[in-house]
Amino acid sequence: MNVANMYIGQGACRYGITTGYHCNQISQLVANYSYIFNGVLLGFGGMVGATPHTAAPGDSGGPWMNGAIAFGIHTADNGSTDYFMPIERISVQGLYILTYWTP
Repeated sequence: MNVANMYIGQGACRYGITTGYHCNQISQLVANYSYIFNGVLLGFGGMVGATPHTAAPGDSGGPWMNGAIAFGIHTADNGSTDYFMPIERISVQGLYILTYWTP
């Protein structure tokens, strides 16, 4: 689903390897997230924010979804909001999200 079709208050669920399955609500549609790593300021633009914060280290890379609709990939949190990179930002990179897996 594109960010243009998402809305504030919409349900968004995620799965993280550390914390498991949680559902949140979209709270920011075009968020910028920055942090300091080894003394260097890094950041992401165009993220989607969801609250309440439920993620923990190790959850990055996990899927965000609503039912069978993929929203994006978990990227970061700031202790009060979880952030994911929306689908359209991922597909522009030539990547895709696997929505099923058969062993």
